Amino acid sequence: DPRIDPETEDRAKATGGGFYFGAQVGHSALQTKVDGPRGSGGNLTADFGDDGPSGGVFAGYRSVYNSLVLGVEGEIEFSDVSWEHNANRDFGVERGNAYALSATAGLLTESGNLLYSRFGVISAEFDSAYQRGTNPLNERSERETGMLFGVGGEFPLGDGFSGRLEYQLRAYDNYSVGSPAAVASRPDRFANVESIARFGLVYDLGATVTASEDARKTDFSGAYAGVQLGHGTLQSDNSGPRPDALAPRFTLDATRAGQGFTAGLFAGYGVQSDKFYIGAEAEVELSGTDWNIERNPTGRIYAVEKKNTFGAALRVGYVLNDSILVYGRAGVVRSDFEIDYTFRGERF
Repeated sequence: DPRIDPETEDRAKATGGGFYFGAQVGHSALQTKVDGPRGSGGNLTADFGDDGPSGGVFAGYRSVYNSLVLGVEGEIEFSDVSWEHNANRDFGVERGNAYALSATAGLLTESGNLLYSRFGVISAEFDSAYQRGTNPLNERSERETGMLFGVGGEFPLGDGFSGRLEYQLRAYDNYSVGSPAAVASRPDRFANVESIARFGLVYDLGATVTASEDARKTDFSGAYAGVQLGHGTLQSDNSGPRPDALAPRFTLDATRAGQGFTAGLFAGYGVQSDKFYIGAEAEVELSGTDWNIERNPTGRIYAVEKKNTFGAALRVGYVLNDSILVYGRAGVVRSDFEIDYTFRGERF
């Protein structure tokens, strides 16, 4: 067709709606806030967590109204992310498989790239164990319901296939777990939250592949600068002796974890050669990510908060559909952390 610019002939563009399915892999971070009685009339509030890989399959249906895309999607996810606290009390959480159902809403760009958000419900299996000293082990395995929110993007690859990048936050119902024989007043309460970044491959049964006459070709070469907002997690390995005249000596071994939002500035320069891209980037970031431990009235109270970060990185990428740059980064960072530690009224 002489009306089609030769430079846009091989650009994939998804149009229409219908059913789709796919598979995805990701990396998730699980955080748990534990709240429970300690000592004689005391109380502990503490943050724990860890991270690990996950994967799953999904399927859905969506309709396209000009540039507006609305849909519904179900998924099955497999994960074994877990954390453990080993001390005079041993307890931990392992997150198992999950099922989710969500509604999606997004916008199509001229080049057929889809930017979307999702909101829905998720049911995940949590295996929790709790033991104090020589008391019987209490194990709990139940599904917990939670709410999820995510943002992401899809970029068509051709022949009905698209790539997907997404970041998602989840918050689950609280539940109780403990050793009733050792904790007469009440068991501990566990509150789980989760964040996950993932990449997926989508096959759209209703999509057609056409050339786009209106889409503009983007050259990513040159200098750039911008602002960024994000969400991140902070994890710290925490170990050390716990000598106490009021209790037997033991050694603590745990992973503390928390999450929070970040904001920053970045600038860089890159060169694009055909579809390949290479560049360098510097950034400065402010963060409110932290974790906290409070054992009142006589125990330890301490916390770690990430304050700011300066970084420099190399970016290597590939341009898809002449309009979207998919890249990886590797570099170095220097971050400031604020650490507070108080024990029996004395600050260290």
